Amino acid sequence: MIPDDYVRTKTTVSGCRDQADIDIVVTTGGTRVTDDDVTSSGAVSGLGVTARRVHGEHPELPPEDERPSVVALWRGVDPTSGSFFPSPLHQYHNQTKPLYRLGLEDGYDAEIPSGGSVGYEELLDHDPDYIAVVGSLTSDTHEGFVNQIVEPFENDANGQELTAVQEGNIIRSGGQYMGPTVDLFATEAVAKQVWPDRFGEWPGPVRDVSEDEQLFDRQEVSDIINGNF
Repeated sequence: MIPDDYVRTKTTVSGCRDQADIDIVVTTGGTRVTDDDVTSSGAVSGLGVTARRVHGEHPELPPEDERPSVVALWRGVDPTSGSFFPSPLHQYHNQTKPLYRLGLEDGYDAEIPSGGSVGYEELLDHDPDYIAVVGSLTSDTHEGFVNQIVEPFENDANGQELTAVQEGNIIRSGGQYMGPTVDLFATEAVAKQVWPDRFGEWPGPVRDVSEDEQLFDRQEVSDIINGNF
């Protein structure tokens, strides 16, 4: 057992990787409940996973200066309330990891006020290209997302002024407590919602992504989970 220490985690996993008699490295922990939990980042680095897969440098992504901005909203999103909780895009923040991984620009680059909430005025000041509703991918159906979040934004006088609302760019992603499997689905969902011309159209319901449009092999993931290597 090793503590939440990036260097020690990376060194330990790297050492296991380099041993010829070790075929698989399995780690536990890395829930991201706390900001100092760096287990998964250290493990990924220790395994030598290519950085472009983690930090927005995938060859199919557009150049960095052509990537849109996004404001991630979490802790429940109710457009009728006029109160929102933005979350910074950060590699150590589980709730925004898919957005960070895909290299999206953080559309809320100001200090978040004490208490964490902002109103329509602050959203309009930053006016991001996209608004990402954190957690909605796992907590809402597609119909619920449209009825309870998208349409209320569209029907609100202030919401109608937001570029993301005008252009139909309200998207949904995984939540704070998602594990690695949900993270795969969330990254796929965000990629398709933001760049359908590059990664395929997003159908809405996760189950409706056709097999030839999937960005990762479901069966391979299932085999790994079930120990069928």
